[in-house]
Amino acid sequence: LSFTEIYISEEKAPADYALLRLRGLHFLINITNGDGDVFLPRPKRQQSTKSLLYFLLNLLYNIEKVLIIRRGELIMAIRTIRENGDEILKKKSREVEKIDDRLQILIDDMIETMHKYEGVGLAAVQVGILKRVLVIDLYDDKGPIAMINPVILKEKGEQEVDEGCLSFPNQFAKVIRPAEVTVEYTDREGKKVKVKAKELFAQAISHEVDHLNGEVFIDKIIPGTLEYVTPEEKKN
Repeated sequence: LSFTEIYISEEKAPADYALLRLRGLHFLINITNGDGDVFLPRPKRQQSTKSLLYFLLNLLYNIEKVLIIRRGELIMAIRTIRENGDEILKKKSREVEKIDDRLQILIDDMIETMHKYEGVGLAAVQVGILKRVLVIDLYDDKGPIAMINPVILKEKGEQEVDEGCLSFPNQFAKVIRPAEVTVEYTDREGKKVKVKAKELFAQAISHEVDHLNGEVFIDKIIPGTLEYVTPEEKKN
């Protein structure tokens, strides 16, 4: 079971609410006054407030998407990152056929999630969405980049790099990546773009495209280089 996204118009959200949907049952939960009110705009079955809240609390770890609505405005949300052992990470992502509002929201959420966990890149499959979309931010003056249906056309050279992954928290190892890649993709405005990337940018593209193909970095590490680093050690 997992929650998925749904949208609501401004007039239906008089204050600050979190809106969830579970298998067609819609939940609009007041998150401002703490009184536990639960609103069911289009319920398929009735449940008591007490049992419904208990049910939701026991499923919080499965939430993929929570939209916070403040006076009708959709705020970017942090999505749950799928981690090692989740079968979806081994699945191949599908081509994006249409760039619509839902895809734009997905991209915004991916960027927000990547920044939240201080990542350099994130693929849609890592937040449970099997679409060929990735985002990268080298934290330079260019800002985050979204790539839709990216295809690596050419690889050149090799570089041995230290690598980690948001789906494998606290695990780091050395990996051989191309020193340079030429990638073609569609940007979020629908324009075709071709880019030649080097060093960290090439590494990030290679890593995230692997995710879209159902491949993970842990399967490509140089033997004997895997390390587990605690959050405290990372800070130091």
